[in-house]
Amino acid sequence: INYSFEKIPGSKFHSHKGNTSPATWWGYNQSKIVRFKDTVFTYIVENHKGRIANLTLYKKNGSGQWQKGVSVPCTVPGNILIDSNGGLHLLVHQPENSQSSGSEGSLEHYYFENAGAGDISNFQKKTVIYRGNGKERVNKRIGATISSENEIALAFGLGTSEYLYSKKADTNKWKKMRAGANLGHNLYYPYPI
Repeated sequence: INYSFEKIPGSKFHSHKGNTSPATWWGYNQSKIVRFKDTVFTYIVENHKGRIANLTLYKKNGSGQWQKGVSVPCTVPGNILIDSNGGLHLLVHQPENSQSSGSEGSLEHYYFENAGAGDISNFQKKTVIYRGNGKERVNKRIGATISSENEIALAFGLGTSEYLYSKKADTNKWKKMRAGANLGHNLYYPYPI
């Protein structure tokens, strides 16, 4: 097996609490690096004490340099997925307001249709789960995956229930399912497969 590794930019602050200053390292269950043909995609969380953090996309083709793409607000790191057509899907929990980095917020889906051709600046954005105006409607510890048939699935625990959302990559409608209720645990950090 041939491989290489290199250090890439990271978060400025590395708080031990992901909800006070989210850092790139947080969220061991999240998909953070993907590849399409010869291009690798990842992101970093650009965090600032006392301000909302931004999730910033990066790409690298072959042995070239890392190139910076779009930045979007985030509460914690997100999930990055790539479909078989080179479409990049970014699932990000966004804060409810500019003073919040807690669990209140929305789940946003950013779709970079031409990422496989190198475009990580232009996207379509859809809200998957709307913010709850002070009530947690989606947990920020989201796990996500994409199948070889381009079906996206995401999961999160909320209260003592586990929720699963899925959709085909080329559609806008998400199917919502309560995968389990009254489980006796919040089941954070899921790994959907």
